[in-house]
Parts: sequence; structure tokens; C-alpha cells
Amino acid sequence: MEGLDNNRLKRILFVCTGNSCRSVMAEIYLKKVAPWIDVLSCGLSPAHGIGVPKPVEDVLNKEGLSAASHLVKEVSEDIINWADAILAMESYQKERLRLLYPSAKDRIYLLAEYADVSPVDIHDPFGGSREAYETGFAKIKECIDRLIVQSKL
Repeated sequence: MEGLDNNRLKRILFVCTGNSCRSVMAEIYLKKVAPWIDVLSCGLSPAHGIGVPKPVEDVLNKEGLSAASHLVKEVSEDIINWADAILAMESYQKERLRLLYPSAKDRIYLLAEYADVSPVDIHDPFGGSREAYETGFAKIKECIDRLIVQSKL
């Protein structure tokens, strides 16, 4: 992708709405499969002081992972400036981030877009069925695994 120097992607930031489902699943999975990369996650409008919903923990546990100690974080200029790449889950999040942080617009993409996976939006499973959480995590894994194979991470 234009704007990203793939030789220096050492700090990845995943962003979703609440930082309780998609972005945290992506953060924890990437830490497992690519421990050489520094990874953070945050949300555009998180409910502060909460952890992840039980279905997120259940889906992660099936992979031998856990988000039990995760507390949601809100996006900030410091976190944006820290990141080499900012990967959002849905188109409106990418556009919102580009409006809030115009100096970072060349580093902001959709996770699926950057991985060349269609469709590009990874929908929010919050409050949905267990299948919605599993489907979302499967797509996140597909994207991350593809990025590693493509040497984009």
C-alpha cells in the first residue's frame, strides 16, 4: 500500500469502535503469531473501565489465548503517533481516524484492505450471536495470517 514502508512496520495499532471485541482480538492474535511486532489496540468510543465480553474470551480461549486482563483504551494522538500502521475494522472508522488525525492519513487503512481480503469491513459482533464473534475472529485471523505470508508485517 502507498504510504507504508513495509520494512519498518514494527508498531501496529488496531482500532475499532469500543476496543472490546475486534481490535483486542486482533492485538492478542498478532502478538501470538508475530511476537517481534509491538501491538496495541484502542477504540474510537470505548466504554471506559470495562473488559471484554464473555464471547470474546471464549473465542480467544479456543485458540489458547486470553484477554482477561484487557481494559479498553480510547484512541489518542500519542497512540496514533506511536504507530507505524493503523488498521481499522470498518470503513467509517478509517474515515473518522483520517479526519481526527490528518497527519497520519497515509498510515491508516482497513485491516482487510491492507491484507487484500474482501469484503473489507469486519463487522462488530458486540451483542450478537456467538457465531458473529467466531466469524469476526476468523476474518481477523485470515487477514493477519495473509499479511504475514505477504511479508507486510
